[in-house]
Amino acid sequence: AHQPQAMAETDDLTPGLKALWESCPVRPATFQGFGSGMMCTAPISAGGQMLVLPLEKCWTAAAARSCPSLAVLDGELLEAISDASLIALHMLVTRTEGCSEDFRREHIALMEAAEYETLMDWKPDELVYLKGSKWCMVAEALKQDILDEFGELQEIIGDFFAQHRITQESFMWAHKLLLSRCVSFFMEDGSTLMVLGPGQDMFNHSTEVPVGNDDVNLE
Repeated sequence: AHQPQAMAETDDLTPGLKALWESCPVRPATFQGFGSGMMCTAPISAGGQMLVLPLEKCWTAAAARSCPSLAVLDGELLEAISDASLIALHMLVTRTEGCSEDFRREHIALMEAAEYETLMDWKPDELVYLKGSKWCMVAEALKQDILDEFGELQEIIGDFFAQHRITQESFMWAHKLLLSRCVSFFMEDGSTLMVLGPGQDMFNHSTEVPVGNDDVNLE
């Protein structure tokens, strides 16, 4: 099978992410004909760990609630906002005003430069090919849910949105990014933990190397 050639992007790798990935045998790279992804810098045995991240360094609802920019909002409101929207807002305020954690700003820049697509990007004449399937209905319903939540939040914290230049378009961008890249863990108490780890989102998919539930773990 043809193996795409990787060109490491170590010169462009920013210091915050370098420190976060220091003990991991992977680095960002550009693969000719495939785009950006992660390359291995050393042989990895079957079952070996490729990327290990502390949960507090990932994008989660808990991390969003502890963000100083979001902590100024009413506590009851923060609890009422969906986890996905909390993470989306965390990413958006980081994008507009920065963050004391360098790796978060750097990760946002990497995600902005990446290309990705979800069914919510499909036009009506494209979705017609999925008509009658659950995916067509899910795409339309999910997009409307996100727009509705933005509208509700706009009425309550419109000044906050204006301060951080959060628009309907950017809110949708962050949600589509999460839909494309986050990992959900089903916890013992019945809740769901959404996690987007810096670097985890950059692993390319391949039908030749399928990923199973046991390949991504929360410890």
